[in-house]
Amino acid sequence: MLSSLGVIWSFGFNGYGQLGQGHLDSNYDCTEPREISKFIGDSTSFVTDVCAESKGSSFAIDDKGKLYRWGYNQV
Repeated sequence: MLSSLGVIWSFGFNGYGQLGQGHLDSNYDCTEPREISKFIGDSTSFVTDVCAESKGSSFAIDDKGKLYRWGYNQV
């Protein structure tokens, strides 16, 4: 989820680290939304778009056009 302030929140299965919560655990299922730490307090960029794909990767684009990718990364 992307807030109107450019903050990314993630939840669900994290088998490939696709939640971006700083750990990889195939048995971890996050049921409560959590803010992705990479973007906490980062006033230099503003996330404008996010995408999660079904194979275990997640993506974000900031207002400067920089693409971030995390998770399985085998797309």
